[in-house]
Amino acid sequence: MAVSVFTVSNARGQSPTANRDVGVYCLRDHRTQAVRIFAGKIMPSGRLKFGLTQWDANGRNIGVFGVAAGRRPGWRYASGLSAPSPDDRCRLDILVRGDGTLRVRADPVAACHDEGGQGAEIGVIEFPSSAYEGPVRSELQDEETFFNKTGRC
Repeated sequence: MAVSVFTVSNARGQSPTANRDVGVYCLRDHRTQAVRIFAGKIMPSGRLKFGLTQWDANGRNIGVFGVAAGRRPGWRYASGLSAPSPDDRCRLDILVRGDGTLRVRADPVAACHDEGGQGAEIGVIEFPSSAYEGPVRSELQDEETFFNKTGRC
């Protein structure tokens, strides 16, 4: 089993727990060049507009862009849950802990496989508070903006 060490940079030195704006998080493994990026902004309704992308060390990409419903203590994104193929089902639980750590967990039976290349997996991703880059600005304007212009790590 390979172990990757992701390093983080906090460009603005701000705490994501200082406000209700979830913000932009970015992790890069400088050894393998794997990258994980998340941007999220809480809407007035309490739902979370977000984008998540991950490039693994083998160049496989998986990405999800959408709106997650509020679910204590965080949010849940669901898409295609009644699809006949498990690969077409996607459910993510998203949580920002009190220490600013952001956790994204894909449901093992609805793991969003259709959102990525063959063999790409989301699994469980934890962005430590030090991976926080700042509040969302234009990153969630649309899918193209998110996937092409988000994250500076």
